[in-house]
Amino acid sequence: MIIDITISKNNRKISFPVHRVSILGKITGLMFRTRNTRNLLFEFTRPVKLSIHSWFVFFPFLIVWTDKKNNVIGQKVVLPFTTAIAPLRPFSKAIEVPFSRRNKDILDFFVDTKRFK
Repeated sequence: MIIDITISKNNRKISFPVHRVSILGKITGLMFRTRNTRNLLFEFTRPVKLSIHSWFVFFPFLIVWTDKKNNVIGQKVVLPFTTAIAPLRPFSKAIEVPFSRRNKDILDFFVDTKRFK
């Protein structure tokens, strides 16, 4: 299901569409997809501190971890085939944003994308 999400970071906000993933989607994430896929939203019923990997993800992406009120508690640019990525604090939601032209405004909000061209 696609929904719009509004994220708060440093008293600034941004809204963008995300695809709420199923249980299977939580396992696979962006693996075996192209960079033109949807932004993925992972929601948890209670705060968790899970790590992810980017095996079989063939493009860089941004992961943003939020609390239940959509306040950013961490973010990281993830390169292909990275073994373990984890936030410093527990989170309620994680959003994976592929590096693509479609996501330029979202990526510019969070990181200096010139470093990754």
